[in-house]
Amino acid sequence: MTGTVRAGATTSFQLSWQDLDTTAGNPDGSVDQYTTVAGATMASNIWLQPGKMTNDGTSTGAQRAVTRGDFLACVIEFSVFNTGNSFAMATPGVEQSNHWSAGGFPYYSRFVSPNWTAFASSVPNAILKYSDASYESIGASVFPIATFATDAINTGTTPDEVGNIFQVPIGCSIKGVTFFADTDGDYTVILYDSNSNILTSQAVDKDYRGGATGTIKTVYFPASITLTANTDYRLAIQPSTATSLTLYSYTTPGTTWAGLNPGGVTWKYTTRTDAGAWTDTSEKTIWMLLHIDGFSATNIVAARVFPASPVATS
Repeated sequence: MTGTVRAGATTSFQLSWQDLDTTAGNPDGSVDQYTTVAGATMASNIWLQPGKMTNDGTSTGAQRAVTRGDFLACVIEFSVFNTGNSFAMATPGVEQSNHWSAGGFPYYSRFVSPNWTAFASSVPNAILKYSDASYESIGASVFPIATFATDAINTGTTPDEVGNIFQVPIGCSIKGVTFFADTDGDYTVILYDSNSNILTSQAVDKDYRGGATGTIKTVYFPASITLTANTDYRLAIQPSTATSLTLYSYTTPGTTWAGLNPGGVTWKYTTRTDAGAWTDTSEKTIWMLLHIDGFSATNIVAARVFPASPVATS
């Protein structure tokens, strides 16, 4: 995903695969496969999907063959530079770095002659696309974000209940939930079954927080609840007063991209008003994760267990 881009009609960029230098962890400078992108298509703050990266830079050249566990560098550089041109790559900031940290692997590095400099506070906001048209995130802290969104809700808003509908790929028990919110008003965290019956809930006072801004909140249920694999559940936040609280979410560029969420495509944004019918939205997810405290060995399927990690929205 691009950040701020300043490029003219004659500017062009090169994206290449390079091996990592095992001495310093930098790209080795040898372009193995590459593609060229015209400056006119490099807009700011978009998910850019360049052409195939091949040995000769054409759409019919040989792509890189990879094996699980390979270490690669994707290098973006100017192939034609004009005065005033600049390029920045979007990098998600990290909230609560002691719990969900950047600066490990993968990492973001910048070259200013003659040296590469790695940045411990950022990870690259990038997604891999394989030759079979499947996508894969390059790291646990990176999500396929198209736009950020917020919901300010209270007892008088439409909707007045917001959360995620989700499934788990294995029978398990959960003891609580962590989410990202600015909780200026009292609220209740509610777990529903597929028929909107309440399985458990926990009311929380607005003053139970360490800061008066958007922060990570963890709420534990009165008792652990057993979930069945491949079954719809809803985790929703319901305000208790006319004072609004704000929940944070993001959208993805498409359904295929939504499969990169750690919860997969079964985790979707859900809302309702006055305990009415639910409205589910694909390609959108509330920042929310489960606290799982037990597993069943039955009904295991190939899917991710955890939903999106709460990270900073700027």
